[in-house]
Amino acid sequence: MIEQFLASNFVKNREHLEVPPKYITDTIKQYTVAKQTARTYRNVSFLKVGQLTKTMPPQGLLNYKFTKNAKRKLSEDFSTIQSWITEGWIIEEIVFAQDGRTAKAIHYRIGPSLKYYFDAQNEQQTQKLENYALQLQKSADIQPIEELQQVVQQLNELVAMPIEKLTHTTQLLSHWSIEKRLRFLHFSIGFFQLANKGVLFDFKEIGATLFDKIGGSKVFDREQKEFIEELERVFSIQTSDCGLISLGKITPVFFAGELTGTFSQYQQGVIHALTDDAILKDTYKTEASIIWLVENRAILTRMAKETSFLQCTNAFILCLDGQIRSAHKMLIRQLVTTQTVIIWTDFDVAGLTIAKHAVQMINTPYKIIARDNRTFSDIEAYKKWLLGELEIAEHEQEQQLGDVEQWMKWIQ
Repeated sequence: MIEQFLASNFVKNREHLEVPPKYITDTIKQYTVAKQTARTYRNVSFLKVGQLTKTMPPQGLLNYKFTKNAKRKLSEDFSTIQSWITEGWIIEEIVFAQDGRTAKAIHYRIGPSLKYYFDAQNEQQTQKLENYALQLQKSADIQPIEELQQVVQQLNELVAMPIEKLTHTTQLLSHWSIEKRLRFLHFSIGFFQLANKGVLFDFKEIGATLFDKIGGSKVFDREQKEFIEELERVFSIQTSDCGLISLGKITPVFFAGELTGTFSQYQQGVIHALTDDAILKDTYKTEASIIWLVENRAILTRMAKETSFLQCTNAFILCLDGQIRSAHKMLIRQLVTTQTVIIWTDFDVAGLTIAKHAVQMINTPYKIIARDNRTFSDIEAYKKWLLGELEIAEHEQEQQLGDVEQWMKWIQ
């Protein structure tokens, strides 16, 4: 094995290893690497090597950080160096000049014992990574809600990749090691497990969800910014839309109407705003008998001016700001109990999606506003009508702002 190791790592093209070797001591042999042509013969180098040792190498040796082609000068004493050579940790290489007699350089290179140790370490690390990848595949069993089906499928495809393919995939940052790539996927699994619940959550809940131990909430602290940015890039999402809060971003939720929380109380008359953090940490209720879910701020602003209308109909208006985020979901689930819900969105595909998601969150009677003063109390009927309308043109809410008289008709 030692001669095979020397031939593979020290003998170049048109060179050969001369055997048998010369014994320097009982345990150290000296091999000659020579180069021979039809007319010449010369010594290229002498290699002093000991025996193969399958134990833990000395820490002092590891501090030199030997690699396959590294050539090191050692500061150890003579007896230590001889001991390392004897045990096969290092090889002393004496390189000759062109005359084959004059020593040009003397240095130390990785020996068979150290190479064996590194190979064993690499094999253990590879097995550890494969076990980690298998663990991720088992933990990635997420039954996604409709909004997350595409990204969860993409996550599952990454998690299912063989280690070799995952190491080189361009979907993740090129400078990341395979260890960091697996760690990022582990983080992503925790993130989407929480996002799939449709509730607001803090960054530290991701680690706490995955690691049920003291300090589990802190395991991703160092990679917080990097992992969040990569998560948004890889899966083309906004983490705040999936429910993540406490990253220095404050998501406002605008509304008009009476609302009571543990720490606050709001009355009709002006437009108010809650933050996603407040919704996460507080519990809210309303005495309103009608709850309006409107897509755009223009509708909220217009309706909020009609204070007498809000009072006489006992209405609460929640603005969805173009999409239903986790903060909206949590507030809607807290507020809607037995009230009638009126859903008013743009008359386009995105508006239809918002209406469908709103209907999925409530278990009370609802109406969906359509064009020309029509309303629907069934989402499938509304979908059929809207898709027919879209063959002609798309329309925005603002094209049908209406007035109190019209709003009263929709309520009846």
